[in-house]
Amino acid sequence: MGGSNVAAWQSVESPAWLRDAIIYEIFPRVFSKGGTFAEITARLPELKDLGVNCIWLMPIHKIGLDGRKGILGSPYSIYDYYSIDPSYGSPQDFRTLVDSAHGLGLRVIMDFVANHTSNDSVLTRLHPEWFCRDENGRIRRAGFGWDDVSQLNYHCNPGLEDYMTGVARHWIQDYDVDGFRCDVAALVPVEFWVKFRREIKGIKPDALLLAESHEPIHNQLAFDLTYEEWLPGVLEGVARGTQGADSIRGLLVQQEREFPPGSLRLRYLENHDQARAMARFGREPARAFALLLFTLDGVPLLYNGQEVGATERPSIFDPFTIDWEGTPDAHTTRDLYRSLAHLRAGFPALRRGGLSFIDATGDRVPGAVLAFIRDAQDIPGTRYEAGARDGAAAHGGPGFARSDAIVVLNLSGVAQNALISVNLGTKESRGTGAIPETGAGPGAGSGVAIPGNRVVEGAPVLREVFRVGGVAGACGGHPVKYGPHGLTVYLDPWSGVVFEVIKPCRGGPGVVE
Repeated sequence: MGGSNVAAWQSVESPAWLRDAIIYEIFPRVFSKGGTFAEITARLPELKDLGVNCIWLMPIHKIGLDGRKGILGSPYSIYDYYSIDPSYGSPQDFRTLVDSAHGLGLRVIMDFVANHTSNDSVLTRLHPEWFCRDENGRIRRAGFGWDDVSQLNYHCNPGLEDYMTGVARHWIQDYDVDGFRCDVAALVPVEFWVKFRREIKGIKPDALLLAESHEPIHNQLAFDLTYEEWLPGVLEGVARGTQGADSIRGLLVQQEREFPPGSLRLRYLENHDQARAMARFGREPARAFALLLFTLDGVPLLYNGQEVGATERPSIFDPFTIDWEGTPDAHTTRDLYRSLAHLRAGFPALRRGGLSFIDATGDRVPGAVLAFIRDAQDIPGTRYEAGARDGAAAHGGPGFARSDAIVVLNLSGVAQNALISVNLGTKESRGTGAIPETGAGPGAGSGVAIPGNRVVEGAPVLREVFRVGGVAGACGGHPVKYGPHGLTVYLDPWSGVVFEVIKPCRGGPGVVE
């Protein structure tokens, strides 16, 4: 219909780098003993080694006193948006943190709290007309138990909109931050966020706008990335045995229908608003869910301390310091997350590929197996010439190939064989293919052409590239088999495996990524 102002049912265009992002949330106060910018800066190489490439800093501003919660107060009770909490360091310390991160290839985004201020904020004094009022004409508290903050009113207050966009402009132009995580974005009118996006993208086109929201309209009109808030609750049910793998599949399929095409979602097992994953799910389920987190579509998030298996949730009101070495599995958990991050970074299909679920069942707990494919078919630049890497060389002749991923998880405490109903695209499906050892990542290690143990020209090459739980590559002493009904995989309790499937494809010159 000509002249329609209705936006197309499509997500906004996100920065090109975002699909490759792994975000790490830092609460500066609890990150180190001193809780300073300088201590964060000193540990940036460690975060780089972990494999993250974007840091989200929780609010760094001065905190109000009126109604303060706990001893130190909530960082979301902001006294002055232009200020820096002096306990964190100086403006120059913050600038050094951002510059140092950029020098390591890490982006830095800030929390942006547009919905409310502290009760005694600069704005309650200078612009009381910008706040909501109760029936007695007093400035209204935000509610929901947050009596330390007052509710801003964006209706008919263009001055407030200009002020808040000016705040964001300041942090980008003066400190070169790379975007904002927008707190409780759904409580602020979407019309403001549309204007906010226009302003921020005009200054820094590749800035990230992340919404604490699960509303599809925010992906459609204003935000590059939104929270996926429901998966952790489903995973808790799976860990307790009250829900099965189909609950995960059903949730994600439903969301795919509800959100505009191209929408990117932030995926997490924990954050500052939730219990620690190790405490909530238990050790073994949490490790299996970590594999799920890094192999699904969207953008994975880690919360400081998650990578060492911390079980105690940091207080946002009172003194707390993360115990980086005190958890029993600190080193093994860090190694797991580092390996997952580097797996994702080196596997284009896991970062940018399509997601399709596969029917799967176990021979002991049928409803506990989850399987899906990350398909690299539509990713530019992921085809390579046969012979360019070990996997492609197995094709035994000239041609071009692409690398897909198959992910299989046993989300139960019982070891079982899982039958995955997948067609690897071969003309015949007789014989078995055993994977003798695990590679270090996509394109590495040993693999077999499917079908059969002999290399078949033009057949896909299947290799195991990652396993959580059990003996990597050994499959618990059982081979991986491919037959008329699909792929059979042995899985230990609470375990998962990632396969690389190198498929021949037609077309012009291949590209080695």
